[in-house]
Amino acid sequence: MSGPNWRCIGPWPLCGHPRNTCTASPAYQAAIKAKHASSMTTPDIADLCERLREALEGVTPGTWYATDPDDNPSAIKADLGRCSVYVADAMRPSDQAFIACANPETLTVLLDTLERQAAEIERLRDKVEGLESDLRCAVQVAYNRGATLWARLNYPDMIEWLESCAEDRAALTGEDT
Repeated sequence: MSGPNWRCIGPWPLCGHPRNTCTASPAYQAAIKAKHASSMTTPDIADLCERLREALEGVTPGTWYATDPDDNPSAIKADLGRCSVYVADAMRPSDQAFIACANPETLTVLLDTLERQAAEIERLRDKVEGLESDLRCAVQVAYNRGATLWARLNYPDMIEWLESCAEDRAALTGEDT
């Protein structure tokens, strides 16, 4: 009989991670991925970054700025070094300030930072999954070596799985549980 979230693969009693002697069931793995994916909502960040980078292609470079309200209250210009060029008109001053701030340089920096952070989040998720796997293995070893009360107190959600592993081990070795 196996637990709802785990399945055991021999040999027992040691649970060395490199040997993959205990693994999470596919349902549990899917639940973990769904839990971690909840922070990535639609639209997908990678897709959003790609669309923004495509939109930035061919956009007027340089630092964008709102013109003097006395000169042209709705104009947005780009400073190209030796000259300035008209980029857009805004209907309201708040739109003008926003469009001027959302220039290609600023968006590129934000996209680069967002993509670096997304890669770091993915790296850390992988690390957490590895640590969770190591913890499951360590708890299984402790339980198999007699620390049943400790396991029940500290990891009650693993008890059914641990008991099914013990039963599987006993069935394979001919021991009594």
